[in-house]
Amino acid sequence: MEIRGCTIDDFDAIVPLLQQLWPGKPLHRESLRRVVERALGSESQCYLCAVEDGRVVGFGSMTFMNSLWVEGPLAYVDELVVEERSRGRGIGGRLTNAMTELARKRGAKRIELDSAFHRKEAHRFYEESGFERRAYVFTKPLEERGPRATRRRRRAPSRRSRWAGPRRGESARRAPSASGRRSGPSSRGSPSSPRGGRPRRRNR
Repeated sequence: MEIRGCTIDDFDAIVPLLQQLWPGKPLHRESLRRVVERALGSESQCYLCAVEDGRVVGFGSMTFMNSLWVEGPLAYVDELVVEERSRGRGIGGRLTNAMTELARKRGAKRIELDSAFHRKEAHRFYEESGFERRAYVFTKPLEERGPRATRRRRRAPSRRSRWAGPRRGESARRAPSASGRRSGPSSRGSPSSPRGGRPRRRNR
């Protein structure tokens, strides 16, 4: 088996591996091809293929970043996948070692990756490979646009009592009732005091 740098000719073999890595995610070949082409032309990204008998059976991608936390270059493993029927034969370990060695040669002070919560076997593999659990990953999509996204961001109106009392800086005018008389707060909707949350005493 050979570990080598990927070329654009490997694209058709990489896509099925990514589908195995993300089985519930629809993949768009045109978008993926543009991403691969940009990565292959970038000095900050590296793609490696594991090839056996002329067939790509594993894939790893890595990005080099300038990190304040490590005070220097940081290598980040973006994807690592081995063909399902070829797993358990050390191919993932060889890809990991190749990326680690490449990171050293490029002067990286640390190599990191993230892995989904449900990938328990992958977690054990990474820990056996010398990685340690250090942090959570927080992610937020930025592609959603339009009225639906705007409505989703709006806060729901607060549920105020029928008579919530005067706001700060407003006079305590009483609203007229349906009979024309001015009515005050009912005993059920007495306003809360600003301190402690206890009901405010009213003079009877």
